[in-house]
Amino acid sequence: MSNTPNLDLERPDKGDTEWHTSLNSNMAKLDDGYGNNVATVADLPKMYIETGTFNHDTGDTITLPVAVDAINEYSVEITATTGAGTDPELIWVEKGTTNFVVKCNGNNTTDTFDAVIYYLGDINSYGGSIYRKWYVSTDAAITDHGDTADTGSFAWVLDQIGAAPATVELPGNKSYTITTATAVPSNVNIISQKGGVFGGVGTLTFDNPLQIDASPNQQIFGSSITVVFTNGGTVYPEWAGVDGTADDVQMNAAIGWITKGIVSLQANKTYNNIATVTIDKDRVSLIGGGQQSTIINFDPVAGDVCVEIDKGGTQCVQNRIKGMAFSGASDTTNQKVAVRVEDAGEFILEDIAVSNWTGDTSIGLQLQGRQTHTYKNLTINCDLPVSIEDNPNVTIDSDHYHFQDCYFTAKADNSFPVVLVADGVNITNLTFDGYQAWVYGSYAFYWSDTATSAVSSSIAFKNIRWEQSTSGNHAFYISHNYALQNLSFENVYFGATTNVKGFYLRKTKYVSFKDVVYAGTIEGFNADVTCDVISFMNTFFQTGGTASTTGLTQVWADPTTATGSPISNNAFYVTTSAAITTNSFSWGIRTWKGTGTIANSAYVTLPLTDAQDAIAHIRLVGYHATGPIQEGGIAFQTPSSIVLLSGSANFAVTSVASKLCLIFTAGAATRILNNTAQTLTYLIEIEWVY
Repeated sequence: MSNTPNLDLERPDKGDTEWHTSLNSNMAKLDDGYGNNVATVADLPKMYIETGTFNHDTGDTITLPVAVDAINEYSVEITATTGAGTDPELIWVEKGTTNFVVKCNGNNTTDTFDAVIYYLGDINSYGGSIYRKWYVSTDAAITDHGDTADTGSFAWVLDQIGAAPATVELPGNKSYTITTATAVPSNVNIISQKGGVFGGVGTLTFDNPLQIDASPNQQIFGSSITVVFTNGGTVYPEWAGVDGTADDVQMNAAIGWITKGIVSLQANKTYNNIATVTIDKDRVSLIGGGQQSTIINFDPVAGDVCVEIDKGGTQCVQNRIKGMAFSGASDTTNQKVAVRVEDAGEFILEDIAVSNWTGDTSIGLQLQGRQTHTYKNLTINCDLPVSIEDNPNVTIDSDHYHFQDCYFTAKADNSFPVVLVADGVNITNLTFDGYQAWVYGSYAFYWSDTATSAVSSSIAFKNIRWEQSTSGNHAFYISHNYALQNLSFENVYFGATTNVKGFYLRKTKYVSFKDVVYAGTIEGFNADVTCDVISFMNTFFQTGGTASTTGLTQVWADPTTATGSPISNNAFYVTTSAAITTNSFSWGIRTWKGTGTIANSAYVTLPLTDAQDAIAHIRLVGYHATGPIQEGGIAFQTPSSIVLLSGSANFAVTSVASKLCLIFTAGAATRILNNTAQTLTYLIEIEWVY
């Protein structure tokens, strides 16, 4: 006994007495296999091929080989078989129950075609079919494709499908009016042939845009229908019929469709807008194909905003605008704002260009409040590139704004600064870094504040080069109404050829300049008694320039600075009115200096503690009503006492009348007691080692 290689049939050998058993087994195998094949073949759609000749939009009527009860029981595919005539362009089929008509856009009446007809079986057999495509009727008698009772309507087709996965196709060049609200279940995908559009004034609801199989450049929704994608996704303004006239209408329509997601603008395309596009929902983004690839040409009839984030009185969060250019070439008269951001959180603006943007103080970025904003890879050329303004809703105006890799060009006539901060704005954690190329402008950064009543803090300027301005004003003009703390400048350069001024500061504290070059020869630095704790490290202020430091005291400066430089390469300034102390450490020797005024019976606290043994050299010079004094000595301090090893006559280690006294207290810092019976103005210097 052996077996065949393919069907595994049993093949008796000569003389095999069990041949009848093999025969029965083989018959069973053949019956099972053939029976399964017959069942599978029965599931396949029946197919016929008919021929015809194109006849433009009059069409060629083809009689169905088998009549049907409903047009969704068959489908037709058309293939041109000759090509001598005019291009037929779009080809579509208008289906009936006994025939169908093949039409085309092109004026072709000569070329032939094949029509392949697939019969899908009756409605009840679709659940087990391998072919689940449905067609919506083009019958003009259907007035509401949202009516499930109207046979062949869109809603009727959805009703027939039920819960099984299926595809519904809309024949082209037809508007399907939706009046009754219709929901497309998530198990159904829609294919819209070119020209197939949902119209009417009803509501059409989808789960998400992935249910729609249509080109991003194809219109599929009319201007009056309400469309809802419940779970958001990526949508296209072209689906609403972008026509190059007032494309802001279709952009706003697309924003209205989604609860969250992306409104995608096409690459290599220019949109023409005349009014504002408003993003008023959380987590909705406007994304294009890149700078100068996607372009919005803005031509408003009056002053207006091109794109804005505005939720209408509440914070809008996690929005993004990316990859496009704004051009105002068609209008040089009205004020235009490229992007306005009002009360937004976790906002990102990146890969943006603004150009040809002038007229009545046109603004690139108008920022009106809230927190955690990222501005990255920006090229903005306009009257006023950046305006940081008050939040109309809350007091959080600018919190954690980060500008990275920016090329800002202000109007060349020195009318406006590059970056303007409005009066009364509260700023916390504002950063400019990456590359920062700033050109023209009346100032680089201008903030004249007369209204705030709280501390602003943590502003950092890094890698900024300001050039080509001829305003003669300060590059950085910062005058705070209340107090600005923690202001830093690093790797900043300007003033070489245009001779603008340097830095103007009022009511700023904890200010640092590092690797800063002011190459001008007029006023490089201007700060007064309202400022405090200002450090310069590895800076250069051109010789021949000036500095105004009224009310400030330079407590330390680099002795190697070139003669004539208004600010030392390395220096430290504090307010004169306050007691001044400095502390340093070099080669194991600690030094400390302090100046101020001390009343009779009052103390000056020294940096010596009782934690370790220490030897200190203490020197004090000063003056009081009866004249100058000079006292001091060498002291040895342990954790339990202090001993004066040598000292001047009026310098003691206990409280003695008419003397300056070193007072030791266990567990506390050592102090100098003024027992001279007079107020003393002093300078104290200490050197010590532990």
